[in-house]
Amino acid sequence: MQSEHLMRGMDQTIEKCLNAKAIGDGLPAGPGSSGLLTGQAGIAVFLNEMAQLDNSRVLEKASRDHFAAILSVIPEQFLKVPLPDPSLVSGLSGIALALVMASRDGTRYQKVLSEIDRHLLPLIHRYVAYCHSHPMHVRLYDLLYGLSGMLLYTLSRPGPEALAASEAIAEYFDSRTRAAVSPLQGFAIEQTQQSTPRHAKLYPRPTVDLGLAHGVAGVVASLALALMAQPTLKARFAPTLHLLTEGLVDQRLNNGEGAWPSHWTPEMPLQEHVPARIAWCYGIPGIASALRLSSEALDASQYRAIALEVLTGITPGLSSLTTSNLCHGSAGLLQVVERFGDPQLMPLASQLRSMTLAQHDDLAPYGFWSEADPVSGQVASMPLLLEGALGVWLALTHSELPNPLWDRALALA
Repeated sequence: MQSEHLMRGMDQTIEKCLNAKAIGDGLPAGPGSSGLLTGQAGIAVFLNEMAQLDNSRVLEKASRDHFAAILSVIPEQFLKVPLPDPSLVSGLSGIALALVMASRDGTRYQKVLSEIDRHLLPLIHRYVAYCHSHPMHVRLYDLLYGLSGMLLYTLSRPGPEALAASEAIAEYFDSRTRAAVSPLQGFAIEQTQQSTPRHAKLYPRPTVDLGLAHGVAGVVASLALALMAQPTLKARFAPTLHLLTEGLVDQRLNNGEGAWPSHWTPEMPLQEHVPARIAWCYGIPGIASALRLSSEALDASQYRAIALEVLTGITPGLSSLTTSNLCHGSAGLLQVVERFGDPQLMPLASQLRSMTLAQHDDLAPYGFWSEADPVSGQVASMPLLLEGALGVWLALTHSELPNPLWDRALALA
């Protein structure tokens, strides 16, 4: 953050978040409206981070007010329904993780977190049992909707109950890894289980999603974080992480770009696969981040070396970026590079920062426009973390924050 112009844009965004008190005032509506990546919990996290940046009691109070509004609807949205949403993206795991992020090293929200644990940890065990008994589907294990994201929450909580939930998730990943002739094939999705009709048409044969948001890279990243957080998990599941990481490395395309496909169909020759888009969610950035975390968890420097190799060669592909957001755009790549903290990547970080800042627009209510809707072509400026302007501002100010925790939701740290 350098110019007065951009500081005014940041102040405008913060002011709008301060004034957003209801759906009509800018808060997202519909399913997931309380969520971390898709709704109001993201606003609360953003304001909490900005409060630390400016040492602002006003912003601290605004963050607490947003959390209070979220907690007031948890009973109706999550605790009194037969099948509550446990996901990271829009569900109870994300809200709980947001509270952990804002807890200031455990000095806040402990009573409400304990109450959420009492409901959510058993729900996660139920979800694991469901995953064991149903055909493979991406939402069973992925980061946004499935067990990889829930693992980020369980790792953030103390006590034997949370550890047991983390172990149950890791055991599921281990069972899938060992269920097929090669580690990744245990995560293959049949055509009838694809998430959308479009995916069913694109992938008529059993196919493995490789991305960080919805695929095996998300499993690798969350499992690596688990091994670093819990010594007992490392002792049991380091071989599983090694197998999955090697499987991911093996699917790298030999096309001079160092890329991976978004999906891998084992029945097809690897070089017939199409390289993925360049984003946090798919392709080089997200997979490179997963390799970095696996390198740290396993003390295996070769994975970090591969990650650095592909990231340093990514510059020609940056022209494909059309948005600034975390999920698909330049801010997501910037955050991946920031978490590497490697001198080799400083020129890339500088380029990504410039690309992101260039997309700031005073006419956008929150400073940045969303990606154009593929059907309508419409854009909006939204107070969201994953696909909205708040995540962009957080990536731009990340290096200035005293103790940034917000990108745990992206499985980056």
